[in-house]
Amino acid sequence: MTTDYQLWFRDPRKVIHNILANPDLADGVDYIPYREFEDTKRRYGDFMSGDWAWEQCVGVLTRQR
Repeated sequence: MTTDYQLWFRDPRKVIHNILANPDLADGVDYIPYREFEDTKRRYGDFMSGDWAWEQCVGVLTRQR
């Protein structure tokens, strides 16, 4: 019972570099967490609009030591 598989690998740093260097994506990447509201209702759009991203960047500033 032996099965051969092909494994494809790309260097993650090069992949990220290529994504960030792509001018077609320049306006579509959020680098800073944000919270967006419509009336009084919270809108979620992508990863950077979520609570985890917000807490990782902003929560550090508000926690007491």
